[in-house]
Amino acid sequence: MATTCVHVLFAVSSVALSAALLACGPGTTTTGKNATSFEPVVAPGGALVHAKDLGLVAETSCGPEALAKVSPGACRRLSGSALNSGGGTPPTTEAFDGDVCTTWKAGGPAPRYVAQDYGMDKLVTAVVLIPAIDTSGPMRHVIEASDDAHTWRSIFIVEDDMQTGHAYEIRVDKPFSARALRVSTTAASGWVAWREVVGLACD
Repeated sequence: MATTCVHVLFAVSSVALSAALLACGPGTTTTGKNATSFEPVVAPGGALVHAKDLGLVAETSCGPEALAKVSPGACRRLSGSALNSGGGTPPTTEAFDGDVCTTWKAGGPAPRYVAQDYGMDKLVTAVVLIPAIDTSGPMRHVIEASDDAHTWRSIFIVEDDMQTGHAYEIRVDKPFSARALRVSTTAASGWVAWREVVGLACD
């Protein structure tokens, strides 16, 4: 499957992060033989933004240490509990475990989503996406926030060509408050899968 990274795990300079990376509710229908994600009901709105390609992430750099090998910065990774992806599906743990060598697979094409509950309201400043799509190409992701981990509002929309194995950083001009964060993929070149999705808070 494809791979991609995002600059929402650790807030540091783009140069330092790039170097480190290179070294290192729901709907009711589902598709795919063993789908682990249902179609999301995406809220309207959201500003269109573009992601910054931070480069290829080495598949030999595994575990949280691979992502943490950056100079201390003003940002920190937001941790929480992975939510399920609709119906009786299992939690989307592999998308939020801090390990770029693990992969969460939707078991089907877009639209699909992953979500994480922070347990309390947090300010989100940036998001890093590391897709594991099987075919590089145009993708559309809606970044959503929730105050209760059930009702969602669209914050921004990312439309970019994304490549397997690359990390993508999305910087937010104005931090937003969220008890939970969701990434709903509404368009992709192949079946939806993630190596990592990370939210960052910056001082």
